[in-house]
Amino acid sequence: MSFTTDLKKGAGAYLYIFIAHDANMGDAIMTKRNNQILNLQAISHLPGTPDFNQLVEIVRDGIVERYGMQPNEVLSKIYHLATTAPAVGSPETDAAKAKALSEMTVIANDTTTGTKTKTNFWGDVASVIEWIVKILTSLGITNSKPKEETTPISTDWGTIPTDNNISSAGMGTYLPYIFGAAIVYTLFTNGTKKSK
Repeated sequence: MSFTTDLKKGAGAYLYIFIAHDANMGDAIMTKRNNQILNLQAISHLPGTPDFNQLVEIVRDGIVERYGMQPNEVLSKIYHLATTAPAVGSPETDAAKAKALSEMTVIANDTTTGTKTKTNFWGDVASVIEWIVKILTSLGITNSKPKEETTPISTDWGTIPTDNNISSAGMGTYLPYIFGAAIVYTLFTNGTKKSK
């Protein structure tokens, strides 16, 4: 298998790179976002690997191929689950929100067999973590700890800040633009172009 094919298989583990740099999403999510970007930047500086912008496109393509949704659509779905429980703050609604998030299901496409299966998003992402560790190690990146520092997990979204002046329905209207703009920011400010 090629590097591109392998990276596409683990693309869900890099979902947070598509969150805007100034999004108010809480420390856990924003720290993982930064670590995911640093991880891709480290890969992009290795001889024979694609540059950062190409890596971002490979990740985007991998998410679309696997889940049939753009990264901003996946993020919007997660955000919706994290913010729709009414009267957030009571034990009952916090538990309901956590349960809804942890059970988030998606239709995943198996690109080798062409079959589609209903799967838990978080479990699907977690299933490639050992593979990511192996590929990073094979590339000589041994200081990365994807399980703790970069992996998207449902509990990241349990404490995202909310603005009481904006309804979750109203945020849903703007989320695609907020997350969609992240790639532009990432490509032009965090990305580094290397000559081949």
